Amino acid sequence: MTSVGKPRTIDPARLPMSRTTIASPRSRSSRSHIDGECACSPRLGSSNVDRAPSRSSARAASAPEAKPSTSRSGATTIRASPSKSPRKSTRAHSIARRGAGHSVLRLGLCCTFLSEPIRFRTTTVRYASTLSLKERSRFYNEIALHNAEMLARAVKWCKAHAIGAFRVLSGFLPIFTHPEVGWTMDDDAWRGVRSALRAIREHARVADIRLSFHPDQFVVLGSATPSVVTSSLRELEYLAEVAELIGAEQMTIHGGGAQGGKLASLERLVEGIACLSPRARSRIALENDDRVYTVEDLLPVCHALGVPLIYDVHHHRCLPDALSVERATELAAETWHGREPWTHVSSPARGWGSSDARSHADFVKPADLPREWLSRTMTVDVEAKAKEVAVLRLRKWLDLLSTAPRSTAKQ
Repeated sequence: MTSVGKPRTIDPARLPMSRTTIASPRSRSSRSHIDGECACSPRLGSSNVDRAPSRSSARAASAPEAKPSTSRSGATTIRASPSKSPRKSTRAHSIARRGAGHSVLRLGLCCTFLSEPIRFRTTTVRYASTLSLKERSRFYNEIALHNAEMLARAVKWCKAHAIGAFRVLSGFLPIFTHPEVGWTMDDDAWRGVRSALRAIREHARVADIRLSFHPDQFVVLGSATPSVVTSSLRELEYLAEVAELIGAEQMTIHGGGAQGGKLASLERLVEGIACLSPRARSRIALENDDRVYTVEDLLPVCHALGVPLIYDVHHHRCLPDALSVERATELAAETWHGREPWTHVSSPARGWGSSDARSHADFVKPADLPREWLSRTMTVDVEAKAKEVAVLRLRKWLDLLSTAPRSTAKQ
């Protein structure tokens, strides 16, 4: 990897939440609360749904705390303390539960299917605006019930094929947060929808399928434009409401742009996260991207806020920093504090030698799956255009590798 200079540092005095730990959404007893209410936190309706119980029994050693240091200028900065030795992976889920002969890696399918008859419905603002309020409510209810059925089928499919995670489409309830034709699930007419979503939570728990969200690119909490931040908060609150119902563990967001410089943008990101409700805030996870924020850039924020880092190895290869893949994997895993880490993998559509290696290929080449991951207990979302076909191909390769470790598996 090519070094891009010294790791970014963050002055804790400029981070409004630097002393607040955001707890895992799985634990009620350990959750930390922020005193007071944030004035910019949107209200989209209350929910009395209990949080899904933990499905990860990993109890790895806690990550070292971020230690303050003083620079020559006198400003205090937060840096993640390097681990004294690589942390050993613990088996959070037995291989037997994933199927005999399977690798310890938990593969994840993202959002949609290519060949399977599992199709999520959507709609448009233009069409919804032609309906009366009564018609619109009935129409939205039909979409929600249909998509709940499709998600239930997706969970069932994942279980049957030893796929341990599913990323739910952020438009699961389409145009939910639109200011003119948006919708809520507060009235009695939505009781059936809420029941269907709670049933999914239980099915996923029993099947040991991890669910997550990855909001769209327009969700930028660190934006310098207030209207963008407001719409981002509204979108994340909607996803958190659904996540609580279905038992989704986390919502992955990027650092965003860098208006005014990276430090200023990251400080706005921290302020934006502070404006989220506890339900949404406890599910936030940051991901390194392929254009602006590296793993080194985000680690201080993760340690300051207590949020986990999702390590995207493809993004890291497109936008490298001073960390090796192995070291980035270790440091990202430490931010999960004993929970099963989440990562992303993909292959470039035009190859690594092309001028733009960012776009994803139909399949993931085995060579692009870090060998440092093979012995770890972790969730790996497979970001490939061939969807379930690509995940099954990678699953097959891993199974062959686990049963014949001395052989060389080729795609």
